[in-house]
Amino acid sequence: MKWEIITAEKQLVSTWSGGDTRELYISPVGSSYTERDFELRLSSATVTSPTSVFTDLSGYNRELVIISGNIRLQHEDAPVIGLQELEKDSFDGGDRTLSWGVCQDFNVMCAKESVCIATARACRNLPEKFAASQEEMFFYAASGNFIWQYGNTTVELHEKALLHICRAEKPFFLRAAVVGYNDKLIQVILKRRYES
Repeated sequence: MKWEIITAEKQLVSTWSGGDTRELYISPVGSSYTERDFELRLSSATVTSPTSVFTDLSGYNRELVIISGNIRLQHEDAPVIGLQELEKDSFDGGDRTLSWGVCQDFNVMCAKESVCIATARACRNLPEKFAASQEEMFFYAASGNFIWQYGNTTVELHEKALLHICRAEKPFFLRAAVVGYNDKLIQVILKRRYES
């Protein structure tokens, strides 16, 4: 198994029209969000403007999980939807998306032509046991610190850090480092597209 932890200090922080964003991961190596030549990008953003328009990401599928706060979104002319803490929305990055409200969120951007499909979820019932898997996984410590245990290896995942796992050959565990804290952990799974 290969794994790495991308600490907060290694993450790129920049601004967008509605707030700021923290780039947690981008692939392939050497690709750029600005150039739109990436296949997968994980980020966390703050929405500080009460009304904003999401950046056009045509060619990408998006998933958004609310870490804190709440917002309302409208994609093109579809009905407005409301998102509360740890709720998720999936949408086409090319849709004109309006938002109302202030929040911190977690974003998954995956190219439509990628060989993988990315799915995010909030881990609500820690401690949690994860089965051995050939899939690539990410865990983002959105709030609080966590303990990752894989066999005899025990590693602390600090707040805002991203754990990247490739092909876990045996089950592993994740739990909060301090019980009772407002812990928020988000998982992303990459699944390969299989042609029929």
